[in-house]
Amino acid sequence: MNYLQCDAQSCDHVEDATDYGPHLIGKPCPKCGESLLTQQDFDDAEPMRLMMELLIKAGIASDTGADMKHPVTLDVNQHAGQTTIKIGDKKGGAS
Repeated sequence: MNYLQCDAQSCDHVEDATDYGPHLIGKPCPKCGESLLTQQDFDDAEPMRLMMELLIKAGIASDTGADMKHPVTLDVNQHAGQTTIKIGDKKGGAS
């Protein structure tokens, strides 16, 4: 559900962050050394993460799609004060 993606222009590093939280702020990218999660990105993304957590607990969303009648993918990315959301069907990916 959670992942960290390096924002350095020439770096494509992505890693799972199953233990996502404030302890990851400032974690260096193993490929280029840049920060994988800035304080600003964490602060900006936290309300969205909490909302998704509530939707999952309420049964409106699922982090695996297994429980849903018509599953779709939802990719939410927060960086430098800008949020991007990509929605796609489970088969075809984000659009």
